[in-house]
Amino acid sequence: GDGDLYDLRADPDELNNLYDRPEYAEIQRKLLEKMKQTNPNLAVALAKPPRKSIPDKDEFQLKSGDILPPLAAPYPPGRAITITAKLTPISEEQKLNGVIVAQMGWTNGYTLYVKDGKLAMALKRWQKYTIVSAEDDLPSQPVNITADLAKDGTITLIADGKNIASGKADGPWPDRPGKKTNFTTAKLEIGKVKDEILIDDHKLTGEFHGKIEDIKIKLS
Repeated sequence: GDGDLYDLRADPDELNNLYDRPEYAEIQRKLLEKMKQTNPNLAVALAKPPRKSIPDKDEFQLKSGDILPPLAAPYPPGRAITITAKLTPISEEQKLNGVIVAQMGWTNGYTLYVKDGKLAMALKRWQKYTIVSAEDDLPSQPVNITADLAKDGTITLIADGKNIASGKADGPWPDRPGKKTNFTTAKLEIGKVKDEILIDDHKLTGEFHGKIEDIKIKLS
């Protein structure tokens, strides 16, 4: 099926997918049995016949609270990512705070979030973070934000049409040979993360403090 199985001690960069290797069939079976107890929908998806190519879908219209399992989530390796959303504070006194979008794998991933009122994006490549953060707080009123990750690794953050932060990573989410025929990457979470995300010393968890609307993700 469409799945990933890596020996992280021997292969920490996840370059050698063991999922469909017959000698690992028993390990795969045991892991799927455990997964059925915690995430039955994903376990069923992984048990299906493998896909021959990645989906053609490049645009995603989402809402706060959405969780897309890896087999339904965007496929970002080697591609540019544009995220747009409208954010509204709960009140003028309370700053926006928390995760807007997170697609975090063990080795690679990205998170768009607000930390103490400041818009930020973190890109993880081979377990190394590049973080781009605005210096000023987002306004205490509805604001339209855009986060762009270019193919060369340039990250740009925009609020109401104004560039508020930019930086550069070594590249986009890394593309790996053979990965496009086995397209599992990582689940996508909107406005709420079940598992704690640790970026440097900052912990991201729970629900977004504020309202998130008109969320779109476009790959190119």
